[in-house]
Amino acid sequence: MFTPDTEKQVSIKPPPTPISVHLSSPMQTPGCRPNTSPNFSTFGPSLGYKVPSTLVSEHWQLLLQHYPNSHFPNILAGIIQHGARVGYEGPHVHIHGCNHSSAFCIPVEISQNIASEVAANRVVKLRSLPRFYYLSPLGAVEKRTDGIRTGWRYIHDLSHLHGHSVNDKIAGAYGSLMYQTLDDAICLIEKHGPHCSL
Repeated sequence: MFTPDTEKQVSIKPPPTPISVHLSSPMQTPGCRPNTSPNFSTFGPSLGYKVPSTLVSEHWQLLLQHYPNSHFPNILAGIIQHGARVGYEGPHVHIHGCNHSSAFCIPVEISQNIASEVAANRVVKLRSLPRFYYLSPLGAVEKRTDGIRTGWRYIHDLSHLHGHSVNDKIAGAYGSLMYQTLDDAICLIEKHGPHCSL
């Protein structure tokens, strides 16, 4: 886990598709959406390798070039290229947590899930550990419907070790979200008339 640093500028390259023709003129855009201005540095190329992704950062920057918050396309492109930081501001440590006993209830399912994540390039296998790291434990939680167990879901427990976990070192303000209210919806309906769609 790395402490946040200054976000790097991500250069915009035109994509090799005719999409730029359709987006060359300014378009009508709504105001900024909630939760698009993070309170901490959301990415940084500290790990030294490009994060595998099916998203193309340059395309997203072009699609969002008229977005009211000019920083948001750059933030999104940086996350696509380098991965997202979680806002950890604790000390540099090396903590190796052992998996929870619940993980051994579904060892085959957890192993298959990890293998599928690696195959889809959503998880990267490291050949060696960095100097500082958190190895948070895996666990399993029952899924229940009407009190009946319907399956399991596996968790990556970022709240372990109590008082010294990754989550403990993330400021509460970083995880706060703004939600649109019913009043916002009513105002939009009043503004656009009875035949509008939300």
